[in-house]
Amino acid sequence: MKEIRESTAVTEASISLTVSKADGREDLSFLQAVQADAGSRMETADTLYSLSNEAIVKGDELLGSYTVLSDALHGGMGSVWKVHHSSWNTDLAMKRPQPRFFEQAGSERKAQFIAECESWIGLGLHPDIVSCYYVREIGGVPSVFSEWMEEGSLKDRIRDGSLYEGSETDVQLRILDIALQAASGLVYSYAKGLIHQDVKPGNILLKKDWDAGIADFGLARAESHLRSHSRSAYGYTPQYCPAEQAAGEPAQKWMD
Repeated sequence: MKEIRESTAVTEASISLTVSKADGREDLSFLQAVQADAGSRMETADTLYSLSNEAIVKGDELLGSYTVLSDALHGGMGSVWKVHHSSWNTDLAMKRPQPRFFEQAGSERKAQFIAECESWIGLGLHPDIVSCYYVREIGGVPSVFSEWMEEGSLKDRIRDGSLYEGSETDVQLRILDIALQAASGLVYSYAKGLIHQDVKPGNILLKKDWDAGIADFGLARAESHLRSHSRSAYGYTPQYCPAEQAAGEPAQKWMD
């Protein structure tokens, strides 16, 4: 097990999370721990070093606070790990863009990426939204820390066929339940003034008993800024968006 240390800038987004009356997966004491942790580490250091996503492996210790519990799930724009936060004694998901998107781009691109991530953080707690806690810079790359959903994504469960296990009635009720949970999360986000813009099975995450939550609010736009030379600058996945969104029309709720 190697330990990765860094006396870096801790760019943790503001954490003004609000406990919803609908309750959520976290309680107030955990919320207070999040806020205290962020406040205690809002400080700037002088130097950063580059740390590739491939260099972060299972068993690593990051910044004295996180133990990497899983191998990375790599995608075109970044990677995701399950990590354990030692101070909170809880598991989190750590999502990190590819470092190349920030190379030779200065601080402006990082600030823009973090600002988009704050829209997810600002949603606060809701039972049908995956909670996002903060953004912390690790190895020169803004890394997003959110709730860990142990059953993976709806995309995973479609691929392995487990979504369709049981009787026809069981399957229909399961799919309807997931759809209603996703709709509930979206309605809540619209009330907060936020349109997701990239709703797809990969962004609907699951816990036990098919409890579902929508993830990655703002990340489609955040990642689009990293590759703004492409058509995906509008923040969408072509396979899951209407033609109007692909053509670059302003985001509207019906597009979700």
